[in-house]
Amino acid sequence: MLQITNLTKAFGDKRAVDNVTISVERPCMFGIIGASGAGKSTLLRMVNRLADPTEGQILFQNKNKNITRLSGALRWAMSANSCTLCPACRRWT
Repeated sequence: MLQITNLTKAFGDKRAVDNVTISVERPCMFGIIGASGAGKSTLLRMVNRLADPTEGQILFQNKNKNITRLSGALRWAMSANSCTLCPACRRWT
């Protein structure tokens, strides 16, 4: 399980991600949608440990680990051309 609790990423006075809490059970596919500049990519960069959060916690299987080193335990993808929230969603053009 992936548990994100009170995650925030600030760049100076601007908050790209503001107090996000999410639980993701495995196996699962989900999508993150929002307007340009809403913090979607920043959130995924923090989950993949490409960026450090300003505040909050990311746990994988109840452990605060670098999840990119868990040998295939998670596979996260960013895609601007698809929505994975539901089977009825289609490619946005």
